[in-house]
Amino acid sequence: MDSARLSKRELVAITDPVDFVGTVIDSIWAKPWPPDDRSEAYREFFLALPKEQRVIWSTWLVQGEVQNGGFGQYFSNSSGDCFIEEARTGFTDLGAHDLEAEFELVLAYFRRNRDRIDAAGSWDEYAKVMGYVAIEENLDRVTSRFLAQMDRFYELRREYVLRHLEVFCEAP
Repeated sequence: MDSARLSKRELVAITDPVDFVGTVIDSIWAKPWPPDDRSEAYREFFLALPKEQRVIWSTWLVQGEVQNGGFGQYFSNSSGDCFIEEARTGFTDLGAHDLEAEFELVLAYFRRNRDRIDAAGSWDEYAKVMGYVAIEENLDRVTSRFLAQMDRFYELRREYVLRHLEVFCEAP
């Protein structure tokens, strides 16, 4: 399937939620993104996407970073960008309320400690701030609870895309 031009028929035929969401992500990734993901042009490109694509993209970024290195990695790679707020509202739009609650716990911690996080001059300093720190429970427990919900999260995103096919599919 040509990921740049999704066909409704081909997309709907993908029944596995992981493959389905991966195909949607590939089609968004195939767009002509600016090369520097920290640039204003990149931010403007992202914000110009249809809201439904921003929901899928921003929540996928959270998932990928958290799966690769926990919430500490997500915030070290996302500090100061527009994806954080888009992901927050994206969880709501998807109906992923349990994931939203976990994200809000970490986000509250991140906001309370933003100056310390931004001032961290090295990975070791950053890890002291974002490593094993009590939020209400350890950050690793929040990450584990978040990741335990991935199967349902894929299903929610598939259902969301199916409700908004016209935004994701350019061909019949």
